[in-house]
Amino acid sequence: METWETNTKLFHKVVKSQRQSVNDRIQLLKVDGEDITGSENILNAWKCHFEKLATPDEDNFGENDKVSLAKEQNNIIEEIIKESGENIDPVTVHDVNIAISLFNIGKAADANGISTEHFKYGKEEISPTIANIINSIFTELDVPPSLKCGT
Repeated sequence: METWETNTKLFHKVVKSQRQSVNDRIQLLKVDGEDITGSENILNAWKCHFEKLATPDEDNFGENDKVSLAKEQNNIIEEIIKESGENIDPVTVHDVNIAISLFNIGKAADANGISTEHFKYGKEEISPTIANIINSIFTELDVPPSLKCGT
C-alpha cells in the first residue's frame, strides 16, 4: 500500500471519529467570565452571541464612518442639484419594476424580515408607492414626513 493512501485513510478515520463525538467535545464555554455548561446552554450562548453580532448597535450607528461618509455625499449631491436648478425626471412605475426585476434572489432577509423575494413577487402592488416615494424625495429633496421614523 502506498504511503499517500495510508495517510488518506488515516485522515478520513480521524475526521469520522471527530464528527461522531462533536457534541461531547465542548463541555464548558466562558461568556463574559461566566461558565456555561450543558449542550442546550452552550448552544443558546452561541445563538445569543451571533444575534448580537447581527444586530446593529443603534447607539453608535450615527457615528459609523460609512454613515458619515454617505451623509456627506448626500449633502454634496443635494447642493449640486439645488445649484443647477434642473429638475430630475420623475421615476415611473415601469422604472421601478425594471429595477426590482434586477434584484438577486436567495439572499438573507433584512432586520425586519424583508427579502428581495417580497419585492419581486409583490412588485405590482408596491411599485406605485415606491415610485411616489422616490419622486417625493426628488422634488422635496427629503423623505416624505409620513415616512420618517417616529411619525
